[in-house]
Amino acid sequence: MSVLLTLLAIAMVQTLDGSQCHGNEAQPTQFYLVGLGPGDADLMTLRAVDTIKKSDLILCRKHHAEMLRESLKGKEVHSEFSDMIPFFSRDPFLYEGEDRQRAEAYQAKRVKLVRLVRDAVAAGKTVAVLDSGEPMIYGPRTWMLKEFEDLKPQVIPGLSSFNAANAAIGAGITSGGRTKSVTLTAGDWIKTDDTIEKLSVHRNTMVLFTMRAEFRDFVERLAINYAPDTPLAVVEQAGVQNEQNVIYSTVGDALREIDADDLPFEYLIYVGDFLKNRLRKWCPWCLSIMAINVVPVAGLKAAETNDASLLGRASRGQASHFCCLSRHSESFCVRICTSRLAMETPQAAGLNEAITWF
Repeated sequence: MSVLLTLLAIAMVQTLDGSQCHGNEAQPTQFYLVGLGPGDADLMTLRAVDTIKKSDLILCRKHHAEMLRESLKGKEVHSEFSDMIPFFSRDPFLYEGEDRQRAEAYQAKRVKLVRLVRDAVAAGKTVAVLDSGEPMIYGPRTWMLKEFEDLKPQVIPGLSSFNAANAAIGAGITSGGRTKSVTLTAGDWIKTDDTIEKLSVHRNTMVLFTMRAEFRDFVERLAINYAPDTPLAVVEQAGVQNEQNVIYSTVGDALREIDADDLPFEYLIYVGDFLKNRLRKWCPWCLSIMAINVVPVAGLKAAETNDASLLGRASRGQASHFCCLSRHSESFCVRICTSRLAMETPQAAGLNEAITWF
């Protein structure tokens, strides 16, 4: 009995001094993987800012170096490794032809990056790898956690483009009429079994991350299991205040209504009934409902005008049918309505110039 009590006492002491457990206290490290958030610098977390401040060597994309140039003064900054993203540093033997050659070139860059980091740590420096959004959701640099496992790396979480895009749409993503589940996925990578066709069979809400992806291919795959009238949205530049844009359509109309050539390198595709619940507001010119993406400048709402003729036609909904055609871009509603009214109402002339386009 006394032996048992002694062993229990030893175990308690070891637990209290932290030698046998890891509490909330982060373990010391010289290597950080930092999530910067999806777009503008003010979406960074305070922890990310503090981590960058105490780091000596920074690895990041060129546009991050420019965005954070004041914070990175006096630090060793390397941006030449950012173009390793397309292949996620995967085994070159997974590819053929030109892709194989590029993957091998990126593998050589990987070796150079590893040497740079290890030399810096050996010299007593702290290294921070900066990544967009939340690095653990389709982050191209998660391979570094395994590569530098012996350095006890720490991940500084960031706001994902997924979060920013949800806010831009303005609808609870788990509030679909017939489903509460959400699938996050990307293109059908080599040697993966969870294809879009298989994932979409339940027709729940799906969000697709689209780096290096073909818009047409995505929509055609979605159309296999989703009905043509299923709402679809494309969110461009999520988290970038002056560039963020949401385009609404349906699975059946998306290829006709959305020009893939105009889409940026990275965007998100949302599919699901929850999009029917997105934030809406009244079109200020014809009083038909439209999405919140387009807003008039202050003082030019139809409800505030003194022009009885304009209000009369608006209240009778004479132009409302134009709005029904604007699933692909609610700006179309304002453009059509103002053009129609400008032909008859002097006050409506020039209203297009008064619109803030998103």
